[in-house]
Amino acid sequence: MSEGQGKKNKDQGYPSDILNLQQMNRIMRHRLRNLCAGVKMTVDRIADVTASTHPNLGGKCDIIKSELNNLQEFTERLDLLFDKLQQGEALDLFTLLTGLRDFFASKFPFCAIEFNGPEADIVITRGSLLVKALRELLLNAGEASGESKTVNFEWELPEDRSRLIFRIINHPEGGIPAEIPFNPPEPFNTLRSRHDGIGMSIAYRICKEINTELIIRSEPESGVTAELTIPAGEFK
Repeated sequence: MSEGQGKKNKDQGYPSDILNLQQMNRIMRHRLRNLCAGVKMTVDRIADVTASTHPNLGGKCDIIKSELNNLQEFTERLDLLFDKLQQGEALDLFTLLTGLRDFFASKFPFCAIEFNGPEADIVITRGSLLVKALRELLLNAGEASGESKTVNFEWELPEDRSRLIFRIINHPEGGIPAEIPFNPPEPFNTLRSRHDGIGMSIAYRICKEINTELIIRSEPESGVTAELTIPAGEFK
């Protein structure tokens, strides 16, 4: 092979039709999850072995494990944003609300949340997927509200049962910054430190999958409202 031919082949690289970025990203997330699991096992072993000789090391190991858990959770959330979504399972309204209340309390123990809506015997066809979207919106609301303000979670069912509406309302200072797109949201747009900017995008993608309309409103007087409207065919 001549020097010129070798240089030509090197410059060509791989054809674009065999480079699948989605597949590459999926493999990277899988590798990261394996790495997190392996390192957590190692950290646990270190903490056990050094418990008697270095008792303070256990606290540092817990910090490492917490960061690894955050990284693993991040890869799983990226799956919701980029991979094929599961079909989802039916979920009754009471179970959905109870689970969301417990989830919010575990993430924001010092932030108040108020639930308000009618008691109704409703089963949401793909409720397990809806929960994932609502969790992302609650995470945003809790982080934006802090400890001094209350997050409101409302639901509404008209008499004709033509739709089921959920609203998550919070009151952050200044609302959503003007430079953050939210109708529709775009991933990785955030001005908050240690925040990934994918929550609203995950919720939006899931809502499209389950035939649910998601509208975000940011108004100075009423705060930030995430409203999800589920048509009658998606619940019974």
